[in-house]
Amino acid sequence: MSLSNINRATERIGARSTSTAGFSLMEGGRASMRFITDEIRLEFCANDLLGNAVPLANGIKRSLPAAHPQYPWLFCDRISSIEGLKFKEKYASADQFIDTQPEADAIEYYARYEKYEILAEFTARPYAVLKDSSIPKQQFSYYDDAGAAVANKGYAEEWLRFTEIHYKPAAEYLTASQGQMEWKMNANPAGLTLQNKPVAGGQLRQLIKSTVIEFKWHCVPYSFIESTSSFINAGLGRINQTAWNGFAAGSLLFNGVNVERVYTPPFPEFVQFAGASVPSQQKLCDLVFNFILRDQAPKQTFTVTNNSFVAYGHNLVLNAMDNNWYYVQNKNSGLPLYPSYPFQLLFSNPDQ
Repeated sequence: MSLSNINRATERIGARSTSTAGFSLMEGGRASMRFITDEIRLEFCANDLLGNAVPLANGIKRSLPAAHPQYPWLFCDRISSIEGLKFKEKYASADQFIDTQPEADAIEYYARYEKYEILAEFTARPYAVLKDSSIPKQQFSYYDDAGAAVANKGYAEEWLRFTEIHYKPAAEYLTASQGQMEWKMNANPAGLTLQNKPVAGGQLRQLIKSTVIEFKWHCVPYSFIESTSSFINAGLGRINQTAWNGFAAGSLLFNGVNVERVYTPPFPEFVQFAGASVPSQQKLCDLVFNFILRDQAPKQTFTVTNNSFVAYGHNLVLNAMDNNWYYVQNKNSGLPLYPSYPFQLLFSNPDQ
């Protein structure tokens, strides 16, 4: 088991339990536990309880939060207090900074104790909490905008954990633009001549389903979005090139991403900077991907000449004459309405 330090701590006991739990239909569950540990294990116990996440080749290396022993669907999300027990000595703070360099001057002395009591709080998580070993690692090929294959790209299916999905059914009015696009299909539908004809504008105004999907990803290394090589930034305004997470190729449009929260790990690693060992500035964040779902197949298929083009979903236009959907391309550039992108990479480390 990975919780080697907190498992050596002792839960505080008494005639009446000092650990508590409570549950609510609307808010889920909450519990707390009090542990007593030696000073030497204090920080390690805190790390065992809270967990962490750091970038890893193709994905994220996670140490998971500790699960409650009696209610294992609750996970530690906070250490409310750490209290010393039985005074040991007055200690010079400079003595613990022999190998590290604090960013600001530290208070000169603090009190050390023989034992410490940790108050840990546990709550339910709205997502799957899975170990690294439970996340499939894959190799795949995709196509760049020119249609050239990019082979043997690795990724981990990080969207299976620490994520929650929210559907927001909606509708929007669909309109046509005059003369820019033309119909593309392998054969004309019965009774209509559409192949390579311009899409007429000014004729169409129809209300269609347009479901918004919010995909929230928790505890993500901030470098995934701030990196100059960010796959998230590269995928904005594009549709999924291949089937992903149960959604057909071309059915999802990546409409935007919100950074809901940015935070520093409670116990950051120390790194070398300007000749000194300082706390790492690696941050974590919660992201919300905004997708628009249009799971619509064309009435007539079309064989694209560029493998990055997707003749499905968002690259279709509704024809007012027969009320069916058909694939279109720009008659001047030959491009579809939306370029595609492998959404598998949205959850990959851009700096691997």
